[in-house]
Amino acid sequence: MKIVAVGYVYIRRRKLLLVRSKQKQAFYLPGGKPQSGENDIQTLTRELREELSVEVIGSSIQPVGIFQAEAYGEPPGTEVMLRCFSGVHTGRMRPSSEIEEIGFFSYSDYRMMPATAPAVLLLFDALRKKGLTL
Repeated sequence: MKIVAVGYVYIRRRKLLLVRSKQKQAFYLPGGKPQSGENDIQTLTRELREELSVEVIGSSIQPVGIFQAEAYGEPPGTEVMLRCFSGVHTGRMRPSSEIEEIGFFSYSDYRMMPATAPAVLLLFDALRKKGLTL
């Protein structure tokens, strides 16, 4: 089984923004699964509004990459295809909807967490190779 999801890549002070849902242990990228008929940009816009109470500026959205790995929190054998985008948002980020916590992480911060999402680790590898994150 494969899950398609869209994720928002936002870096501040060379640390990556990650969120944690209620009832989950691992932090992962803000974003989510497309609803019927939505494209990636529409999904990203809706999810950021729902999860973080911010508006992403559509013209600022740029692709970062696609990362495939075992899906965190899903049955064994389930893969996620995480389509990642960066952009500029307006508003003050605050957890809402199912999001309980937000934070900025370096790779080493994230690796020390009790649970990690494999696709986020792949993203971190790519960002570190480009010198964008610690």
